[in-house]
Amino acid sequence: MPGDEESRGMRDHDGEDNGPVSTDTEHHTLVKPLVGSNSYATRKTVAQGALDFALLMANSSQLKALVDIPVNARGNFYVGLLVLLGLSIALQVSAGVVLLILGMMDPDESDEPAHKRAERLNNASVCIILIITIINVFISAFGISYVDNIPGTSAPHVVTTLAP
Repeated sequence: MPGDEESRGMRDHDGEDNGPVSTDTEHHTLVKPLVGSNSYATRKTVAQGALDFALLMANSSQLKALVDIPVNARGNFYVGLLVLLGLSIALQVSAGVVLLILGMMDPDESDEPAHKRAERLNNASVCIILIITIINVFISAFGISYVDNIPGTSAPHVVTTLAP
């Protein structure tokens, strides 16, 4: 039976027998997809959502650092950075909502209006993410920094720097 095709099992990386392998031509797949036929799009949407969440946390941290700068130490770009950070956070929340809606959609292949709706939402999410990227380039270019003299020393000390 070691050479018998019907009784030979599939071995995993530990060398253990996982049972017989079907040689039936009726069963074309051994593993069924976990999330249906649209699993690539679902994984892509989840990955975009995770990156969007990471950027949201980074922008929230930058906003906190910006607000923590004392009034007398705020530079010329304070209001501009405040507006850009607020706009970026608002757009990230809207992109998250769009991605959540896209992740829940699973249109049938025969449902043309649902496909059009999903395509429009996908294009909208790409546009929103592009705008968020451009805004964050400007946030990084202007940077958030605050220099303070530590009492008892003569050298200035950078308290907060968030420009990458």
